Amino acid sequence: MGHDRTGWPESRIRSLIASNKIRYLRIGKNILIPADALEEYVRVNTVMPEGTAE
Repeated sequence: MGHDRTGWPESRIRSLIASNKIRYLRIGKNILIPADALEEYVRVNTVMPEGTAE
Protein backbone atom coordinates (compact mmCIF):
# COMPACT_ATOMS: atom_id res chain seq x y z
CA MET A 1 0.00 0.00 0.00
CA GLY A 2 2.92 2.37 -0.35
CA HIS A 3 5.10 1.03 2.44
CA ASP A 4 7.60 -0.37 -0.05
CA ARG A 5 7.97 3.03 -1.70
CA THR A 6 8.07 5.17 1.44
CA GLY A 7 9.27 3.02 4.29
CA TRP A 8 6.34 4.43 6.27
CA PRO A 9 4.36 2.09 8.51
CA GLU A 10 1.18 0.84 6.88
CA SER A 11 -0.75 2.21 9.87
CA ARG A 12 0.45 5.74 9.03
CA ILE A 13 -0.74 5.42 5.44
CA ARG A 14 -4.08 3.99 6.57
CA SER A 15 -4.46 6.90 8.99
CA LEU A 16 -3.84 9.41 6.19
CA ILE A 17 -6.50 7.67 4.10
CA ALA A 18 -9.00 7.55 6.99
CA SER A 19 -8.56 11.29 7.61
CA ASN A 20 -8.73 12.14 3.88
CA LYS A 21 -5.29 13.74 3.99
CA ILE A 22 -4.05 11.80 0.97
CA ARG A 23 -5.59 11.10 -2.42
CA TYR A 24 -6.85 7.57 -2.96
CA LEU A 25 -9.33 5.61 -5.02
CA ARG A 26 -11.69 3.07 -3.48
CA ILE A 27 -12.93 0.28 -5.74
CA GLY A 28 -15.11 -2.01 -3.69
CA LYS A 29 -12.98 -3.04 -0.71
CA ASN A 30 -9.74 -2.18 -2.49
CA ILE A 31 -7.93 1.09 -1.90
CA LEU A 32 -5.56 2.31 -4.58
CA ILE A 33 -3.11 5.16 -4.03
CA PRO A 34 -2.02 7.13 -7.11
CA ALA A 35 1.72 6.83 -7.71
CA ASP A 36 2.34 10.51 -6.93
CA ALA A 37 -0.08 10.90 -3.98
CA LEU A 38 2.49 10.24 -1.24
CA GLU A 39 5.05 12.55 -2.85
CA GLU A 40 2.34 15.22 -3.15
CA TYR A 41 1.46 14.84 0.54
CA VAL A 42 5.10 15.26 1.55
CA ARG A 43 5.58 18.28 -0.74
CA VAL A 44 2.43 20.05 0.49
CA ASN A 45 3.16 19.37 4.18
CA THR A 46 6.89 20.02 4.27
CA VAL A 47 7.82 22.90 6.57
CA MET A 48 10.76 24.92 5.33
CA PRO A 49 13.18 26.28 7.94
CA GLU A 50 13.18 30.06 8.31
CA GLY A 51 15.67 31.82 6.11
CA THR A 52 15.69 29.21 3.33
CA ALA A 53 14.44 29.83 -0.16
CA GLU A 54 11.89 27.53 -1.75
